[in-house]
Amino acid sequence: MRDLFPLPNSNEVDINRLASLFDQYTSSYKFLWFKAILDVIKIHNINIIDMNDILFGMLQEAYYPLIVFHLDFGSGDGMRKIFEQNSILKEKKSLFTGLGKEKVRHILEKGIANDMKRYVPTRLLVPFFREHLRGCKESVKDERIRELTNIHFEEERTLYRFSVKDQIEIHPEWFKYFKKNMAVIEGWYFYKWISFLQSRNPNVPAIPYKIMNQERTSLKLQRGFWLEAAKNRPMVCIYSDSLLKEDEMELDHFLPWSFVAHDQLWNLIPVSKMLNIQKSDKIPHPRFIEKLAERHFQALEDTRQVFKTKQWNDLAACYQGDLRINLDGPIRLDAVQDAYQNTLSALMNLAINTGFEGNWEPAGLSIRHG
Repeated sequence: MRDLFPLPNSNEVDINRLASLFDQYTSSYKFLWFKAILDVIKIHNINIIDMNDILFGMLQEAYYPLIVFHLDFGSGDGMRKIFEQNSILKEKKSLFTGLGKEKVRHILEKGIANDMKRYVPTRLLVPFFREHLRGCKESVKDERIRELTNIHFEEERTLYRFSVKDQIEIHPEWFKYFKKNMAVIEGWYFYKWISFLQSRNPNVPAIPYKIMNQERTSLKLQRGFWLEAAKNRPMVCIYSDSLLKEDEMELDHFLPWSFVAHDQLWNLIPVSKMLNIQKSDKIPHPRFIEKLAERHFQALEDTRQVFKTKQWNDLAACYQGDLRINLDGPIRLDAVQDAYQNTLSALMNLAINTGFEGNWEPAGLSIRHG
């Protein structure tokens, strides 16, 4: 089968072995280890790398998909356990920069991820030594690979060797290959990494947008839509039923941005600043879906009479594309409510099952359940 993302050719190194690095895996470790190596080469331009620097890079690479976006790495994967057992790694801000970076390096020096030093560095190199490892018992395979890297480093141009304790040395030809083709190799890696995450999270939306920190875009257009809708009727917070003034209003992602990774209008709703902060990335109680649908129905009707046809069609396209709401003729409240119930109920359950806190309701407010 033709590789959908081929690596650049080379007369100096065996790219077929590199292309086979992720043919077999049971966890995220190989992917994260390799990416951390690429990052050190790219940023520091060195080919002798301390393993703690690689472990730091692994935690950094895993943080956004695993902790921020709640993706699953698989039942046998230990990365989540490392984060959960260390309070410093649960901090949300500046974890891998400044003082946070030093804290992470300090706990790595204490050995929190030493198990990964034992197996991951060697198992990544299996494609380089398949013939040499035939018949080798699992119990001695890792030690054998360490020996083979030193024996065949020059002759077979192994990706790296273990020349000094807790360090790896990238072969000079591989180092040149990575430097020359870094952008393409990173693209190849992300293709493999995303494929791995999709296999572990088959029903989760927008995985390519959940592998790293994303720059949030302006909500100016969406805010303008809601401010225009508010000219015809009072703007009311769906969570508290309180009236909203323009300077008190924020747009809430009903399904958290860290789950959907988009700013589509159908998922945005005006709420009070206080409740937007309080809700954070939690999943609202399902009873709020009805109010959400009703507000959007009203806003669509109100703005249709104000915006130019093309402008309104562009803004409303996501309702038709994502929720399958027919907007060609008169808008029906029951159709909008059914679309929201059918789509959001499933997505809310999926989000909760992947680790988002569910059934959120405003604290300290007396709200009658309908």
